[in-house]
Parts: sequence; C-alpha cells; structure tokens
Amino acid sequence: MRRAAILVLLSLAACGPAAPEIAVFEEHHEALAYWRAAVAAGDLTPGGVLVHLDAHEDMGVPDPESGELTVSNFIVPALREGIFSKVIWVAPPFLPQVPRVEERGGFRLHVVPFGMPLDLDGPVALDIDLDFFACENPHEGHEDVEITREEYEALLASRPVRMEGTFRDEGFETHSIVLARREGPYEWPIRIDRTTEVGTENVRYVRGCVCMGEYEGEFPVWRPTDAEWTALVRGVGAWLGEENWRPEVVTVARSAGSGFVPPDLVDRIERHVTEELALRTKP
Repeated sequence: MRRAAILVLLSLAACGPAAPEIAVFEEHHEALAYWRAAVAAGDLTPGGVLVHLDAHEDMGVPDPESGELTVSNFIVPALREGIFSKVIWVAPPFLPQVPRVEERGGFRLHVVPFGMPLDLDGPVALDIDLDFFACENPHEGHEDVEITREEYEALLASRPVRMEGTFRDEGFETHSIVLARREGPYEWPIRIDRTTEVGTENVRYVRGCVCMGEYEGEFPVWRPTDAEWTALVRGVGAWLGEENWRPEVVTVARSAGSGFVPPDLVDRIERHVTEELALRTKP
C-alpha cells in the first residue's frame, strides 16, 4: 500500500456533516481492506451501493482455494461480505457501453455509460480508478518465453502454487501452474508450463503471465492528450455536481504498478482528480 494515505478534505463545515475522506491506493484491490475498516468504524453503512468509475468492471471471482486478491476480483468479496448490495459500473466515454444489467460471480452488475443519471437506493461509496482518465493495456506485447528446466524448477520453488491443471492437445500434454503473487509491488501472476510430447521424452518449459481480467480479446486502451484527460476530470466533477447524492467514502486507485495508468501521467491525474473530488463531495 503506497499510502492508505487519507487526504482529509478542506473546508469542513463547522456545524454540518464532515466531508468524506479520499483514500488513495497504489492498486485497486487495496480498497477492500479500507471498506472493511470503514464499516467497522461506522463510516460506511453496510449493504449500500458501490459506484465504480473504471475502464474495467473488476467483477472477477477469487480462486476458491487460495482466495488470492487481484486488481480484477476485489468487488465480489465485498458483495459476499455484505459491504455492498449493489454495484454500478460507470464506463468511461472511450469505452462505449449500452445500459444493462448482467450477472457476475452470482451478483448483478449495473452497467451505466458515463454521464447518465444513476439509480441509487441506499448509502453510496464512490470508487474511482485513474485508468478511467488514461488507460494502458499491461498485457500488450507480453509473450510466452521458453525457459530451461532449471529455471522452471527455480520458479516453482520460489513461491506457493495458486492453481494448476493438465490438458492434452494434438499429441502434447501440458501441465500448467499459476504461482501466487509475492507481497510488495503489484505484479501479474506468473504461469509456468511443462509440455511433454506424448510417447517421447521431449519436454519444453515455458514462462508466461496470467491475464487476469473479464474481457475477451484486447483490453481497452486510451492514450489521451493533456487537454483530453483534464477535460474528462472536469466532466466527472460536473457530473458529480449534478447528482443529488453524496458518498460516505471515496476510494481512488492509481493503478500504475499494475500497468493500467501511464506512469508519466499518474501523479498529475491523481492531483487533478483529488482536487476535483474535494470540491464536489464536501457538504
């Protein structure tokens, strides 16, 4: 966690309700621990609505054996725990979506294009990923790399196995293993394969990464100009100003280490977004 740094908003009303805090995290799955703590402290009413502004829906389901959290599967656990009862995914303008309701992980996901009014029926938590304003595909250019048996065994010994399976295809048998992520800076899970040609002793070892996401095909990419992303930040502020709801908590994910936000833009986008939120979410 870069900072469970909580930026307390300015201009608190002396006799009115306090403004919500803005919790900024390096990676999005860190928000789950914050939501749990906010419920325990009485700052977040359980069973409310999560308004999720993101270039991705993040409604993946953690592996049932390991329960390992990634940046794409932290919302379903919050639903299972009753922290939220409803999720509204607000998609960015560069990712056109049709308003709809879909099932994800046994729960309903309400998909709303940016700018549409929201159907809110309870307390609200606002959650923003900075890839809403500039988005990269961290899997772009990632390819499987052939490794030696010694490198394969060293990787296997380096960390616990998260999941594994064996499959056959056209005379080859592949045993595929996904290793658990290490603590510390975010990294994508590593996959290591051992492929044997059936009926021979020919074995090939491969290392790759695991594309943890809910999209088929390519991940969305938007590389805006400064004028474009700053206009979108102002647009989000204006949209929030038009809504008649006020969030109990606000979470912001930088998503630079995981590769979704350009590193050269993340600090500036964060500053503009938190300043805009401070103006729009105060009493």
